[in-house]
Amino acid sequence: MEECKPYGGVNHSRTISAMYTMGVLRFFLVVAFFLDSSLSQVEQDRACHVKDFCKYKCRCIKPCQADFKCATNDKCQSGWFGFRCQYQDLAVFGATVTTNPPGMYTDWLTDENDYTCNTAKDLNSITVTWAKLEAIPLTWWRITVNDPRFLVNVQLQFTREGNFEFEKSSCRNETISEVSDKSIDRRCNDDVMITSLTLSGNLSSLCSFYISGGRNVAFNQHAWQSSRVPEINGSADLAVDGNTESNYFRNSCTHTKTESSPSWTLTLQSSYVIQRFIIYNRGDGYSERLRGFWVKTYDASRSEIGYYKDKGVLDKVPIYYVNLKKVSSAVNYISIRLNGTYGILTLCEVEAYGECPAGKWSLPCNKQCPTSCPKDCDRDTGKCNTVCIGYSNPPQCDSACSAGKWGVNCRNNCSNKCAICDSKTGLCNQSCLGYSDPPYCNTECPKGQWGVNCTSTCNENCNDKSCDQKEGSCNSGCVEGYQPPDCLQKICSLEMNSFAIGSAAGTGVTVLVILALLLIKTLVTKGRQKKKLDSVYDQTNLHPDDSQHYDQFFKTDQQNEDVANIYEESV
Repeated sequence: MEECKPYGGVNHSRTISAMYTMGVLRFFLVVAFFLDSSLSQVEQDRACHVKDFCKYKCRCIKPCQADFKCATNDKCQSGWFGFRCQYQDLAVFGATVTTNPPGMYTDWLTDENDYTCNTAKDLNSITVTWAKLEAIPLTWWRITVNDPRFLVNVQLQFTREGNFEFEKSSCRNETISEVSDKSIDRRCNDDVMITSLTLSGNLSSLCSFYISGGRNVAFNQHAWQSSRVPEINGSADLAVDGNTESNYFRNSCTHTKTESSPSWTLTLQSSYVIQRFIIYNRGDGYSERLRGFWVKTYDASRSEIGYYKDKGVLDKVPIYYVNLKKVSSAVNYISIRLNGTYGILTLCEVEAYGECPAGKWSLPCNKQCPTSCPKDCDRDTGKCNTVCIGYSNPPQCDSACSAGKWGVNCRNNCSNKCAICDSKTGLCNQSCLGYSDPPYCNTECPKGQWGVNCTSTCNENCNDKSCDQKEGSCNSGCVEGYQPPDCLQKICSLEMNSFAIGSAAGTGVTVLVILALLLIKTLVTKGRQKKKLDSVYDQTNLHPDDSQHYDQFFKTDQQNEDVANIYEESV
């Protein structure tokens, strides 16, 4: 009988052995594949024990605690700051920092260390630009100082996108919240895109500066795509797993079939205001496939909120930085597609940066602001505004500081260098007292000058023609003949006044003595009259009631005696 041989003349046992070997290899490759792809996520979520917090990526240097707080003595990773380290810091990300005067040391500004501060006395301004990002949406920023008195002395101006004359603007609609006595968050509600930002004013106490780029609200959200190649993974969720690896074969990117208008959609767990995207393209080849893509955002009812279309000029772009302009409405859905194109859509990571809409707070933005501030509470803590600048009654902020007060809730006293200080900045913007250079008032009055902006001249009767620069009093005394402290009164004039006062006092005493003598004289006279009357009664043995006919006699005698007395006094 003829020996049975495998089809094609191949040894069947060898084929089975080879297939077994390939199967084992495939098994280990699959295991290795999944282990490799899950390492970053396991590392990232190893401290995630609370359901809500598993939707956010740990940004602490060390593993996060269960509530996603950084451990004691730990801090945020470089480029991140704020609540649970979730906010991207655009003062670091893609930023270039320049100074005036040029070339000054500024590493302390963005080192994420609030205890390293400016030591230069002549630093006039700091400017931040973004060549890679071109422009950024300005939402809010944080300033930290080492002296609370200077917390609001740092001024911020920016250049709007499209302003080719580079004119600087300031935020018109601003909200401020207090982080600590040395740190505040300032929110600009103007909805602007900027190309540069400048810090000026009093920078002597400045320690740290952060610019919010929002937080990545796309991480671990529900993703869907129009198709998927069955032989490979390339699933939609790989674009929001936190892994920015751009090599498709490391199981880090999505992949659709070749089709018309391939698309990828993300459903958010809550509503967010989203203005920025960072899209990581495939980096191991075929990056041109993403050219000409669209990004669109939608609200809960699927109405379009904002969109962006790639111009398709460049073939190989590893990372796309996308800004949505004039967007203030909340977003629930995000779509990325190749509209009208027959091709393949591959996304290695999609990061959507935003924050809670006005009136909502918490990480998932699902809590309402309290009734005391229904549209203006802190988006991370839910607290009402506790800071007024130039006013004393948060959150209303409509009671101006009293005279001599300024700053956060009117806590600060105006400098004694000011005649009047600005209630918001504390600067002597109207006038100095004893100094000549408002608003800073650092230059003392020259010798011989004093008062408001040194406009008054010291009295010529002051010794050395010098005086107190604030009050005008003659510090070194007066020239001979004048009385301190202002040396306006002559000493002789003061002596004459003393003599006049003494003379008046002497005259008054003399008058009192004369009046006393007259009183005594009157009393003595009356005593004599009574004595004479008693003597007549005694000599005649008559009772007064029986001698009325003698009345005329005594009256006549008394009148004669009074005339005699007057005559004696006149002589």
